[in-house]
Amino acid sequence: AVDAVLPPVADQDPQAQAIVLSGSTDQKINEGGRYILSGSLSDAKLVIDTDQEVYLQLDGVTINNSKGPAVQVENAKQLTVSANEGTKNELSDGGTDEMNAAFFSNDAVIFEGKGELRINGNNEHGVESDDDIIINGSDIIINAVNDALHATDNITINGGSVTVEKS
Repeated sequence: AVDAVLPPVADQDPQAQAIVLSGSTDQKINEGGRYILSGSLSDAKLVIDTDQEVYLQLDGVTINNSKGPAVQVENAKQLTVSANEGTKNELSDGGTDEMNAAFFSNDAVIFEGKGELRINGNNEHGVESDDDIIINGSDIIINAVNDALHATDNITINGGSVTVEKS
C-alpha cells in the first residue's frame, strides 16, 4: 500500500499515482508502479520497499530529514528517479544514521529527467547505493560532507549534469 495516494494525474502520466508529501511522518511506497511526487516532508523520509519496479517523477519535492536519509530504498527491483522539466527538487539528510546519505539505496538507482535535483549529504554522502548509480539525465547538484556519489559497484554518467559542491 502507498500512503497519501491521490488519483492519477492524466496531464503528466496517466498511469502514475500522485503523492503529495506533507508533514513530518515517513511516507512509504510498498508497491511497484509510477508515482508523481510533490510537496515536502520535514524530519521524515520517503521509504521504498517492494520487489517490483518503481518509477518516481519528482515534481517540486523537498525532503529534509535531520534524523537520517531523505530517501531510503530498502528494496526495489529497479528504481528510476526523474526530475520533471522546470522543477527544483531538494533532498537533505542529517543525524548519525548508519544509512549515511541523503539518498540511500540498497539497490541500483537510475537518475534521469530534465529538472533540477539538489542533494545535501549533511551526514556523509549525497547518494549511496549498495549496487550501481546510473545518471542518464537531470541537473544534479550535490553538496556532501564526504562522497557526492558512493556506490558499492559502479557509477555511470551517460547524460545530464552533475555539479559537486564540498561542505
